[in-house]
Amino acid sequence: MITTIKMIIKRKGSDTLNKNGKEIGETIFIIIYLLFIVISSFLLAFKNNYYILIMTLLLGIGDSFHLIPRLIKNIKGNFINSEFYLGLGTQISSITMTLFYLLLIYFFEIYSIDGSTPYTSVIPIFKDMTNALFQDFSIGTIVVLLVIIRIIICLLPYNNWYKKEGNKEMSIIRNIPFLLIGIIALYFAFQNSFTYLGILVFLSFLFYMPVALFAKRNKKLGILMIPKTICYIMLILNLIIHF
Repeated sequence: MITTIKMIIKRKGSDTLNKNGKEIGETIFIIIYLLFIVISSFLLAFKNNYYILIMTLLLGIGDSFHLIPRLIKNIKGNFINSEFYLGLGTQISSITMTLFYLLLIYFFEIYSIDGSTPYTSVIPIFKDMTNALFQDFSIGTIVVLLVIIRIIICLLPYNNWYKKEGNKEMSIIRNIPFLLIGIIALYFAFQNSFTYLGILVFLSFLFYMPVALFAKRNKKLGILMIPKTICYIMLILNLIIHF
């Protein structure tokens, strides 16, 4: 890590100390976060808690698609097609984050706060999702439909993921179903006494929405992704400790 910091400081094009400081801080945080995901994944595999393991991998692998290009950019400066890889990473993480919340909602709905044995497989949960979608119309159906709508919107070329300017209108449109998914997650969290996790979900959305809607025009808002990520770290830690 010390070598990485030295590379950032010495890199050509690092014209100000403040810029270097921001890049160093961001780089250290990214490395710590990715290490946390790796360590957490091993712990969950050791505990045979494959459901929460898949949630963690969705979160970490999805984020790595845009964090690793950002890490490379911080260390070496702009590289060929950097905007493309950063945009592609953001697109992928938008989809994996949506799937993460799908699993989190069903976690809130099915797991018991009294510490009952968690599922060691995702298969039962997928069966419940299928039942919700095809057997009876319920809030589970709404969640699945919102997830499908969000993913379809994220795949549309009009998002301009790979361009620096993005698309403000599409940013609003694709985050409407995501915000509704977040509201449903909060409903299930507080209804089933997962108060602490519900607060973390609320805070993560509070930090995320300004970045998602306005960061293309105001780069300084990107700093809010750090407390948002800390919320996810605390959420995963809570799941590891208690489940």
